Amino acid sequence: MTSNADDFRQLGAHTPAHPGLADMLDGGGRAQQLTLGAGLAKAIDSAGAAPGRLFEIDRQGSVVLPTLKKP
Repeated sequence: MTSNADDFRQLGAHTPAHPGLADMLDGGGRAQQLTLGAGLAKAIDSAGAAPGRLFEIDRQGSVVLPTLKKP
């Protein structure tokens, strides 16, 4: 899980066999990061296998699974 998404999106796009990526688009403070992290973990768990996938969560707790694209 990271809040430094740009670097990891590029890495994931070039490494399709990665174990999965999760990032917070705007994590705020530590307490909010913990809350969002728990929501993100729940979404990943519900989605099943995560290899090669990207999960993003915004400040409101909405999770999306965008496609990783090579630049």
